[in-house]
Amino acid sequence: MLIKNFQPTKERIFAVCIDLFSKKGYENVTVREIAKNAGITESTIYNHFSNKSDILESILNYYKENVDTSDPFNISKIQDGDSEELYKEGLNALGKQFENPYMSKILKLIFLEIPYNEKLRTYHWQELVVTPTKFCYNIFKNLENKKVIKEVDLNKLAELHISQAQFIILKSVILNKSESKEIDMSEIIIEISESFEFIVDSIRL
Repeated sequence: MLIKNFQPTKERIFAVCIDLFSKKGYENVTVREIAKNAGITESTIYNHFSNKSDILESILNYYKENVDTSDPFNISKIQDGDSEELYKEGLNALGKQFENPYMSKILKLIFLEIPYNEKLRTYHWQELVVTPTKFCYNIFKNLENKKVIKEVDLNKLAELHISQAQFIILKSVILNKSESKEIDMSEIIIEISESFEFIVDSIRL
């Protein structure tokens, strides 16, 4: 996969770092190890990146450019249509963004680095927790207004579902110990969708 504005050697470094960082954690990977796995000298790395931190920043910028929560979780789309169907459409649209082979590895890297990286922690909270929670709240609110579900604390309901979704991602991405098995985002999307259906059916009128 050719990355825009990346020369082949720079992309090889980039790809190797995504693989190593997502398996071992950013701090546990040395520049020497990156060079060895990329089949280049350490000095060659510095022809393309200022330092290891610069590589991580490039990886995170790549992730931000390729995952867009504003469209799948666009609250303004929730009108008089089928809210349950709209939720599934948003979830499937988000899942398609992870068909890119780099994305699930970067997602794993994000989960690994959250405790150590303030910028990453803020990004994760806003884009992977706050935004989808607001979206779910409005989905549930729409279902409540249409008398599809019982009147409950919608804030807690939305938080409950997103917490479950985060657990599903954590279980699938972080606890996947097999280096040979790629993360199957389609399975994650299905499991999150089933969690949503279970919640709605539990309080359906």
